[in-house]
Formats: sequence, structure tokens, C-alpha cells
Amino acid sequence: DSYYWLFFNIALCNEFLRHCSDEEIARFSEAEQTEIRTFRSEARFMRSFSYWMVLDLYRQGPKVDENTPVIGYIPEAYDGIGMFDFIESELKELVAEGVSSALPATNEYGRASKPVAWALLARLYLNSAIYRGNVDTKYYTECITACKQVISNPAFYLEPEYAKLFNADNHKRTHEILFAMVCDATTSVTWGGGTYIICGSCGNSSTQDPAKYGLSNGWGMFRARGEMTAKFGDIATTKDSRAMFYTDGQAQFFTGAIDNQAEGYFFEKFSNLTDEGVAASNSAATGCSTDYPLLRLADIYLMAAEAQLRGGTGLSRAEALELVNQVRLRAYNQDESGKISDRDFTLDFILDERARELYLES
Repeated sequence: DSYYWLFFNIALCNEFLRHCSDEEIARFSEAEQTEIRTFRSEARFMRSFSYWMVLDLYRQGPKVDENTPVIGYIPEAYDGIGMFDFIESELKELVAEGVSSALPATNEYGRASKPVAWALLARLYLNSAIYRGNVDTKYYTECITACKQVISNPAFYLEPEYAKLFNADNHKRTHEILFAMVCDATTSVTWGGGTYIICGSCGNSSTQDPAKYGLSNGWGMFRARGEMTAKFGDIATTKDSRAMFYTDGQAQFFTGAIDNQAEGYFFEKFSNLTDEGVAASNSAATGCSTDYPLLRLADIYLMAAEAQLRGGTGLSRAEALELVNQVRLRAYNQDESGKISDRDFTLDFILDERARELYLES
């Protein structure tokens, strides 16, 4: 289903682009043409984002764009290198300065802008050796360059309260959430998106109270593997505010069939509650109103730090460690005990820290 939907998204973008060339839009006013060109750059970004997910999941797929025939044609396939090169070239043009085809420097929430494209470029570059199938081809310096384009932007800073990134008012966190799947129980009703994550993370045969998360009922689908929750140490005593799990009556590790809801902790990271702790919607009737973050600033900090550890230049080890400790301080509510020393700053630590910071965020 992921494969089909990704190429459906790509087909929609191609169809839009097919009908908004400069020749096609010449009949519109100058103001309308300017707006359509912005839409065009956003469609190219969404196509690149979909292709990046194809690359990340499958590393191959049909080579199709707005110039590809739509019927009676079997396209050639991209390999990992070809897909990487296409995504990179599209994103680099979308972040270019002084080019009419580039994305805007800022945009309304939920729409792509240059910082969003820089963030996706960072993800592409960090994993370049795997994507291109060549461990000797590494873009870690380029990853740092892309990350710094976002980090240096004064509009972005870490949200002080981790939990507020994942509640029904998270559309207010534009200082950290760079790009999101916008979900709203009134204007974009869906049983996917935020509804799927939140209802699925609440048990339907456990002692959990769905109202605690702003829900009418839980679906009993998603539980954490013990190997992941163990990265927080003792869940009952940790000071790490990101350890958001329901443990009552739950075994930490799986030992039997996956449909045994008593094994694995349920997630409490996402909720359908507003900042005031009130349910944002009737989840049984209209779904949840919590957006799903696709790119956010803490991920950029951790990518920059990892790229530095892997040999990238443009960021010192001390600067990389400071980025990690900013994420850690937020997690520990500014308690200095959350900070790590230079001795602890290793690739193994970074990978575990990504698990602690970004679980459930794909």
C-alpha cells in the first residue's frame, strides 16, 4: 500500500505540473501566475518527498515525471543512484536564491518552504552511502551544510515542552515543526494521520482510560518493543520527559504472540488534547485534530551531530555536542543531569538518542 500510494502521490504532482507550464498559465494575471509558480514549486517538493520515501523504503521505482506519457508506456526504473540524483537536483533548485522556480523563504503552516527543502536534503545526504549503494560515497559535509541552513534561521528554536509537539494544538509549534501532515477533525477528517497514531496507541483491553488522551475509545494496536523502551533506563524513575509510556499491567518485553495486548508498553506520546487539557474533537465521530510532524528541528540538530561524528566538516565536535545537549536539556526539563560529556558522544549514543527523541515519527 505504501508503494502504491507514493506513486499515486507522484502521479498527482506530475499531472499538476503537466498543466502549469509558463505557456499554459499565460492566460492568468501576473499575480495569479506568481501564485501558480509557487504551487508549482510546492508540487515539485511533494514529488521529491514522495520519491525520497520510495528511495528510503525500496531504493528503486519507476522513473516518471510530468513529461512521461500516462498510457501505453512502461517507464524505465530508477536505481538508488538515479533516484538520489533526481531528488537532490530538484531540491537544490528549490532552495536556490534568485530563481523563480524556487520555493518561498517562508510559507503558511503545512506548506513547503526553503527550510523544509533544506531539511529533506539533510536526510538525503545523511543516508547517502546506503541510498547510493556505495559506502565510499558519503555526503556528510553536505548534510551539515543543509542542517546549518535551518539551524541558523532565527524563526526556528526548540519547543520548551516536548509533549506540546504532539498534542492537538501542535500546529502552534511552527518554531520547531518545519513540515507536518495537517490533521483536523473539522476540515480534514481522516482515520489515518494523527487519528491512526493516537487511537492506535491506546489499548482497548487494558486499564488505559481513553479520555486521558482526548479519545472516545482506543484501538489497541501499537505497543513499544522492550528493546526501545529500555533505552530510557527505568521508565518509573527516569527524568527524561520523552519516556511517555503506559505501563500499568503491561510487560515491557514481548515473549509471545504480537496480538497479546498485555506485552509491550502502550505509547502516550501523541494525544488529542489541547494545551488546556481538553479533548479537541469527538474522535469516534470525526477523528483527532493532532498533526503528524514530518520534519522538525530536533531531528536537524541530531542529523548535524551525527554527520559530524561520521566525518563531515563545517561543524566542530564541540558544536555538535552542544546541539545534542540542547535536545537533552529540553528532554530533562533543563535539568543539567540530562547533558552528556564528550566521552559519551559516540555514534552508538546518537542512534539511541534518535530512538528516544523520534520514536513513532517514522
